[in-house]
Amino acid sequence: MSSSLSNSTQLTTTLLPPEILFFGYFMGVIEIITHPIIICISLINLSILITSNILHPNLWLLLIFQSSIISTFEIQRWTMVLLKFTGGNIFRPGDQILQDISLFTNMARNIIGHILLIERMLANFMIRY
Repeated sequence: MSSSLSNSTQLTTTLLPPEILFFGYFMGVIEIITHPIIICISLINLSILITSNILHPNLWLLLIFQSSIISTFEIQRWTMVLLKFTGGNIFRPGDQILQDISLFTNMARNIIGHILLIERMLANFMIRY
C-alpha cells in the first residue's frame, strides 16, 4: 500500500509559442482596460433607471434587473482577468465561484431579453381602458 502512495507521476509542461502568450496577454490587457469603462457606463445606466419615473413598473423592474446583471458580469470578468494576471497564468480557467457567477449572469442575460419581449407583447395586446 505504501508503494502506491510513494509512486509519483511526472507532470509534463507544455511550452506555448511566444506568439500565443503575447496574444493572450494582449487580449487580457484589452479586457482590463475596457471592463472598467463598461462597468461605469452600466452603473450610470442603473442609476438613471432607478431615478426614472416614466417607465411602466414591469418594464422598470426588468431593465433594472438586466442592468444589474450586466454590471455583475463585468465586475466578475474584470476580477477574473486580474486574478489571471496576478497569478502569472493568463490561460488559467479561473476560480469556480467566478465561473458560476459568469454562468448565472450569461443565462440571466439571455433569458431577460425573452422576458422583455413577452412583457411588451402582453402590454400591447392586453390594453386596459
